[in-house]
Amino acid sequence: MKSAILLVVLSLAAAVHCGRGKIIAGEAKCDADPCSCNKECPTVVDSSLRDAFKCRLLPITEASDTELCRRLFVDIVGRLPTQEDYASVCQGQKVDAIVDALIVSTDYVTARQKLWADRFGYNDARTWYLNTLGLDVLVSKLYREEIDITTFVTQAAIHPALLSTGDNMLALLVDRSVNPKVDPRTLAKSPVDGYVDAVFGALMLRSPTVEETAEFANLYRMYEIDPVASDPGLVGYAARRIRVQPCACAGAKKAFCRSSNAIGPAQDVSLPLRFPAVADCAAEPGNAFYLDDAPEKNGPRPEELNALSAPGRLLVIRPDFHEQHVKETLKRLLGYDPASTLDEETAKGLVKALTDSFKASGSLRALEASIFRSVLYRQAQTPSAPAVDCEGKDSPVFAGPRKRLDADAYFSSIAALTSYSFGKCDYRFQTRTYPKNVSGVTVTAYAPIASIYSYDVKTAATDEPELSGREKARTIGACVDRTTVRKQDDAGPFFLMSLDYLTREACETTSLANIAPGSGTDEASLQAIADLQFQRFFLTTPSPEEKSASVLAMQSCLQSPNTCPPDRVGRRFCSAMLKSARFATY
Repeated sequence: MKSAILLVVLSLAAAVHCGRGKIIAGEAKCDADPCSCNKECPTVVDSSLRDAFKCRLLPITEASDTELCRRLFVDIVGRLPTQEDYASVCQGQKVDAIVDALIVSTDYVTARQKLWADRFGYNDARTWYLNTLGLDVLVSKLYREEIDITTFVTQAAIHPALLSTGDNMLALLVDRSVNPKVDPRTLAKSPVDGYVDAVFGALMLRSPTVEETAEFANLYRMYEIDPVASDPGLVGYAARRIRVQPCACAGAKKAFCRSSNAIGPAQDVSLPLRFPAVADCAAEPGNAFYLDDAPEKNGPRPEELNALSAPGRLLVIRPDFHEQHVKETLKRLLGYDPASTLDEETAKGLVKALTDSFKASGSLRALEASIFRSVLYRQAQTPSAPAVDCEGKDSPVFAGPRKRLDADAYFSSIAALTSYSFGKCDYRFQTRTYPKNVSGVTVTAYAPIASIYSYDVKTAATDEPELSGREKARTIGACVDRTTVRKQDDAGPFFLMSLDYLTREACETTSLANIAPGSGTDEASLQAIADLQFQRFFLTTPSPEEKSASVLAMQSCLQSPNTCPPDRVGRRFCSAMLKSARFATY
C-alpha cells in the first residue's frame, strides 16, 4: 500500500512545473503586440510593462480555464474550487468576470480577515475578544470598500486589539507590580517600543528604523496594558485591555509626548486633563480611561480620539507606506518577487505604476484586482515558445513557480471538495480554555465600544465563536494555532503524522461515493476512478501518462487485499490524490 501511494505521489509530482520560464505565444515577433501604443491596456500592470518595453509587450499563453480558476479561487477566497464552482463561476468566462464575481464575495473578505489576523497577531489569550471582533470588522470594511486605507490605518494604529499584542509591555507589567510608579523611560528597553514594533509590523509590513522607533514611541507613552479580567461574564478571563493615562503627558512630561518634523508634520498627543485641579494627577482615576469604552462610559471623546490618532496619520504618509503594500501584494499573488525576476527598470516601473494607482484609490481590493487581471497573473505555467529579444531586452512576461497551498487553504480545500468536517476553527479565538469560558454565552448583542470601534451591524449568530469541534481539529493538526505561530506551510506539530489519517477520513465521506467506486478491478474500472477523481480535484481529465501511472498505482494497491480490498481502492487512491504535489500546488 505504501509503495502504491508513493508511486502516485511521485508520478503526480513529476507533472508539476516548479521552475520559472519566460512565456511567449505564437510567432516570435517583437511587433506582435496585444496592447499597442494607441490602445488602452486593461490594467495598470499591463500598461507599465507595455511602456517599459516600448510598445512591444508580446502575447502570452493564457492559462487554461481550469488552471486560472484554481489559481483565482485560492488567491481570492482561500480554497480550491469545486466542480460546481467551476461550472457556475469560471467555465467559459474571461478573467474579468471571474474576478468580479469572487472579489465581492463574503469568502474574499473572510480570507483577508485571516490574512490580517496573522499580521496583527491577536488572539484571545492576549486580547479582549470584543476588541478582536472590532478590529476584524474594521478589516471587513476595508475590503468591502466602506473605508479607504488611510481611515483603516488611522484607526488600526491605536486599536486596543493591536496594541495589546505589544509584547515588550510585559516588562512594564512586571516592573509596575513592584513599583507602580515606574516611568517607562527609565527602563533599559522601553516597553513602549513594543507598541511601535507591533504597529509597524502589522501596518507598514516592516520593522521600524531607530529614528522611527524614537519618534513614534513618544506618541504611545500614555498607553498602559491592563491585564485584569475585562468581562464579568467570563470568569477567570484575563485578556488585556488598553488604558490611556493622560497624566503620563501632563505638565513637564508633555515634551515627551510629541514627535518632531523629522518623520512628517510634528504631532502632539497630550490631552487636557479631565480633573486638572487634583494635586496628584495619577491619583485621580477620572483622568484615565479605557480606549475601548464608549464616551458615555468615560471612554475617549471625539477630540481625544483625534489627537490620539496621530500615529496612523504619520504612517500613511511615510514615503514607503504604499510601496510596501504593493510589493507584498505582488509577491503574495504572483508567487515571486518581480524585483528579482524582471530587469531593474521594468520592476521599478511596475511598482511605481501600482503605487501611484494605490495612492489614488486607497483600495487594497482594487490593487489586488488589477494584479489578478494582469498579463503576469493570467499566463500559463508551461512554456510554449522561446523568449524573444526586443531591442536588447528579454520579454518581461514570466511564468511564476507553482505556489503551495498554506495550511488554512489546504484544509479548507479538502473540506469543500469532500464535505469532510475537520471540526471548527475560528482564526480570532485560539486558546484551549476559551470554550469553557464562553459556554452558555450568546454572543449576539455586543454593546458598542468607542465610536470608531462600534459595530454598524449587530454581530450575527454566525459570528459567535464556534469552538465545539476545536479539540478534534487541533488533534489532527487542522487548526493553525496563531497563539504561537503564524500561518505556515505545515499545519502544526501533528500535521505530518496525521496527514495519512485525515485524508483517509476525508475520502470516506458519502459525497465521494460517486467518485471512489471499488467494485470493479479491471483496467477500465480503474481508469474510470482516475477520470472521476481528477475531474473532482483538478477540474480536468488526466493526461495519458497520469492515467497510466494512476492505474498502475491502484493495481499495486490491490496486491495488498488486507489494507486495500477491491471495494476500498478508490478511496485509497483518493487519499493519495489529496497528498500529491499536484493537489497541494496551484
